[in-house]
Amino acid sequence: MPTLDVTDVLFDPDFCGFNLWVTRRVQTVDEDGIGSDSEVKKQFAGVVTVDRSLENRRMQAGQVISGAILIVTTERLTQGQTGRDADIV
Repeated sequence: MPTLDVTDVLFDPDFCGFNLWVTRRVQTVDEDGIGSDSEVKKQFAGVVTVDRSLENRRMQAGQVISGAILIVTTERLTQGQTGRDADIV
């Protein structure tokens, strides 16, 4: 089966957001065994849609919005690995 290239549709200005930012935290350990995080912010493009429906709960202390989004992009995003935290979009 041939592969399907959808980058033309993915980067169409009607669908794509070009102002998305990802924050990556890399964990390093120095010679004394003390760990530290360094942050790197990078801009990328992608299509953001609702993955699970958003739910707005109003409570006396405030409101909570829960749900999930789906980001389709050519940028490699990670949920976390050894020595690296999950990406924050």
